[in-house]
Amino acid sequence: MKINWEHLLQNKFNYLLITEVVILIAYPLLQTSKMKLPIVPLLLLIAIAPALWVGLSRKIFLAVFSVGVFAFLLNLVVSVTAKDLAEEGLLVLLTLYAVFFFLAIVILITKISSGATVSADTIKGGISIYFLLGLFWAILYMILLTFDLSALTNVSKETVGLDCYYYSFATLTTLGYGDITPVADYAKILAILEAVTGPVYLAIFVAQIIGMNIAQKMKG
Repeated sequence: MKINWEHLLQNKFNYLLITEVVILIAYPLLQTSKMKLPIVPLLLLIAIAPALWVGLSRKIFLAVFSVGVFAFLLNLVVSVTAKDLAEEGLLVLLTLYAVFFFLAIVILITKISSGATVSADTIKGGISIYFLLGLFWAILYMILLTFDLSALTNVSKETVGLDCYYYSFATLTTLGYGDITPVADYAKILAILEAVTGPVYLAIFVAQIIGMNIAQKMKG
């Protein structure tokens, strides 16, 4: 099967955005399913690959993507063997995922910021990064909870993934229902940083789109 590189270049964020929307809707179902395969990380790895690959050197791509692959393989081994990770092992796994998503976010922001024109792919890229920010912060909360499960209220060990996912997006969008709240000092700091990150990112992204659009019209 021949790869249409031109189509991939112009629509590199398609698969990522679609996957993120599917995960956003189906996450509770995926978390409660009895499948041994860690489906959410797998879907994200597959979807994020084209967005990272286009316009990135092979060495950098392999270096960044290998972090995500290593984390997934470790996750897969744990899921298949049905063994609970020790606190140190869980911390390593979550840290690998956090590093991978952080690097991916930085690279993708750089890509859409360096564009000279506004396209549908630019918009989809900005939205995709916003979703990744929510996932990244959810992982940070999970890392914090490995040290202190009482750092956030109303979070149980059985549903910690879903609870962090929900709390992260509620905080990123500054919605804040108040059913889950930070108690520990570091949890409060993380919540403040995320609550600031969401609106600031949207403001910068919208301003950039407007600026690029004006520049396009002036050139035309």
